Amino acid sequence: MESFKNESEYLIHMLSGVVNSCGVCEKPDGLDFDKIYRIAKLHSAENTAFYAVESLKVRPQEQLLKKWSQRRDMGIMLDITQLSELEAVCSALKNAGIRCMPLKGSVIKELYPQSDMRSMSDLDILVDPENAGKVGLILTDMGYTVKETGEGDDVYIKGSRICVEIHKSLFESYFKGFSEMFADPWENAVSNDGFVYRMESGYFFAYMLAHAAKHYKMGGTGIRSFMDIHIFLKKHGNVPDIPWESFDPHTRRLCRDFIKLSEIWFGDQPDDGSLDDMKAYIISGGTYGDLSRGEQAQVESRGRARYLLEQLFPSMERMIYTFPVLKKAPILLPFCWIARPFVKLVKSPRKVRAKIKALFGSKNSAKTK
Repeated sequence: MESFKNESEYLIHMLSGVVNSCGVCEKPDGLDFDKIYRIAKLHSAENTAFYAVESLKVRPQEQLLKKWSQRRDMGIMLDITQLSELEAVCSALKNAGIRCMPLKGSVIKELYPQSDMRSMSDLDILVDPENAGKVGLILTDMGYTVKETGEGDDVYIKGSRICVEIHKSLFESYFKGFSEMFADPWENAVSNDGFVYRMESGYFFAYMLAHAAKHYKMGGTGIRSFMDIHIFLKKHGNVPDIPWESFDPHTRRLCRDFIKLSEIWFGDQPDDGSLDDMKAYIISGGTYGDLSRGEQAQVESRGRARYLLEQLFPSMERMIYTFPVLKKAPILLPFCWIARPFVKLVKSPRKVRAKIKALFGSKNSAKTK
């Protein structure tokens, strides 16, 4: 039997057994199923982990087993509903003569042994910016309501579980390097019908890494991101040719560490201990990390005074994402600076609290270097 120091190590073993379709060791004495479930849920991997639970001789107590089973069953139903909605939305856009490109989870989940093993909270779809308004009308006709709109993406919801994010770019322009590298994804995509596009594999893998790096720098990214990387590499056999020179040196090192860690956790890469800090940072943060940690990292890298000035008086480039009116009337910038804190308090209260905590709270150890 393998030795596991804690519940997170055993959870990763469980997930590896599921996504690689191999056996899972019985839970060692001293490890707690309740804690394993909580960590799995924190990383949006509880329905994946339940497939491993079903293979065990010794399972959790009845109450937890029932709750865990229900979460998996809900995951299956949500997966069916989401994929059906994705097909319906893409079909509606195609019929309207609008090209689109499914992104992120809806693409990578096709590579998993079962699509429900890769959960996702949103359906992410890229469209040309000039078509976003037409897309909004189409979604409204399909029963969606607008949750929020912005320069980067528009969010629509249907019922309590279906959320569609319509992206007008892969990265907002203020993510320097990323926005430039991924400025024209259509040039690196293919389509069978001229309307529904898929990224070429190397470009998609580079986008996966860049997206994970963005979240990692902003507070963390979860275990699921590393399952994705492993699943992709397992499908394609090796690391595709990607333009590493387009990443800055720090991001390049980070992405290569991501590949290494994915193979330590889910492949057969030996663990030399060099990524222990990264592992702890990832596991403690959950699926999307901890906003406070990301903001604290910004404070530490920029300095408290500079960070505060940037928060109070963002550049025109960033302000346009909150106040699109500035495109036509840049003279309104001072008034938008005044209004911005109130808008953010209403639209993103968690982010505001994280920024305040980073500025005035105790320092965290953000392992983003």
